[in-house]
Amino acid sequence: MQIMGWLFDQAPNVAAITTRQVIEENAEILVVVHYEDDHSWAFLCGSTDRDEDGRVIKSSPFEP
Repeated sequence: MQIMGWLFDQAPNVAAITTRQVIEENAEILVVVHYEDDHSWAFLCGSTDRDEDGRVIKSSPFEP
């Protein structure tokens, strides 16, 4: 299934990395990283580099 307007090279249900602050505190996403080695993505707030703040999510919140 393709989501109209989906601009990424991975499917919407592929895992991505973010932070607890983005998910739980609605911190603004200030850094987006596309890793060339595995084409994965990270959506980061730039306020933490602590391992315990890392979270794995689906790339698209609209994909079931």
